[in-house]
Amino acid sequence: MKMTRWILSGLILSFQIGAIIYARFAPMRYFCWAPYDTISVYSVDVDIADKSLSEDEIKQRYRLGSYGKDSRSIHHIMKILEQYEKTYGSHDKANITLKYTVNGKEERHWIWVD
Repeated sequence: MKMTRWILSGLILSFQIGAIIYARFAPMRYFCWAPYDTISVYSVDVDIADKSLSEDEIKQRYRLGSYGKDSRSIHHIMKILEQYEKTYGSHDKANITLKYTVNGKEERHWIWVD
């Protein structure tokens, strides 16, 4: 009985350590208890049928400001945009340009073309 407890305790501890190590290197950290000390500054431009969406239209469409700061991984913003375009906005054929910097480093671009 004692041996079974030790084995079970060891398996649970091993799983927790493995999950922590995995979460530290994964781009999205939904279940990572460790602090995520990254600041992402971004701006979103959206074109649908050669018409640029306004700030209010972007906010209404994605429930996300057209520019802002986020203390999570920039991949969270990318997933919000991508998820909407794959589901509700799939018929709109939107073109999205996400400009962002992570921790004040060089500006990068992520582009969604439908």
